[in-house]
Amino acid sequence: MKPATIKREFLREFAKDKELTPFQKDRLTFEIIAIRSDFELGLRFTEYIKNNQKEIEAFINDLDSESKNEMSTILNNLEYIRTHSLIDTIKKFFLRGDDLLEHLNTMESIKNNYKLPLDMYEESIFKYKHGLKFVPEEVIHSLKHKDFLDCGAYIGESALLFEREYDPHKIYSFEPVPENYTLLLDNIKMNNLKKIIPINKGVGEVSKTVNYNPLGVSSYISEEGKSEMDIVSIDEFVSEKKLSIGLIKMDVEGYELEALNGAKKTINKFKPVLLIGIYHNPEELFKIKHHIEEIMPGYEFKIKHLADIRPLAEIHLIAW
Repeated sequence: MKPATIKREFLREFAKDKELTPFQKDRLTFEIIAIRSDFELGLRFTEYIKNNQKEIEAFINDLDSESKNEMSTILNNLEYIRTHSLIDTIKKFFLRGDDLLEHLNTMESIKNNYKLPLDMYEESIFKYKHGLKFVPEEVIHSLKHKDFLDCGAYIGESALLFEREYDPHKIYSFEPVPENYTLLLDNIKMNNLKKIIPINKGVGEVSKTVNYNPLGVSSYISEEGKSEMDIVSIDEFVSEKKLSIGLIKMDVEGYELEALNGAKKTINKFKPVLLIGIYHNPEELFKIKHHIEEIMPGYEFKIKHLADIRPLAEIHLIAW
């Protein structure tokens, strides 16, 4: 069954007693395609989970109770994906009646409160604040007038949220993909943002040029990639600019471990709040927490699944 066919099914169901707006109808298509992406991603986790049971058990045992519950749900979702078809998966996570309608209403409310150059509104950013919603208030207060690093800025949704709601000194937004970078500049202009410094580079372990596959929001670094991007190490950038770092947000499509290796001095010096996307591959999901602990002991951690419908995307490691 194609996404368009599934969308028509949902529209027929909702038409009985609910009227959807054009934005909500478009959002249905987006969510169906997104769950299909999660399904394909989940299949890549299967072999790793099978071969690393002891490592995964130790990882979960070391979490707080709230994060254990999150991981239990995530692993159950992965098991469902492993044992069911794509259509079954879409129906399981999508056919939830009033829950789905509430989600669509929430997303439209977000759209009405924030202007973006594309209708790419994510609840992980605007509803859950990239996980800052779960950080203690005194830690949030300490972020005022500090420098933020927005790694994987895309079109600047996170930067917009940070400037509007957290009063940083400056936000350095790294976005290496030219098409995304142009939209980031559009966002800065249309929202009259004053604190965002756009940087047309990615982040990594060392400063160099790498290959990547240009796939819009999902562009990722790969030796087989047909395009090139410049990346810079966070440590080198922070030292050169003499920054005082309060927060690092990082969602760089599977390159998080390498980027953290390039930020060791910064993390040790400032112990910034870390908001790390850990859902792109199993290695980052199960290893990044321990990796950060090795870089800088003493962090508090939470794992949160910051998506209301999708089974796998937007899993974040929040550290402070």
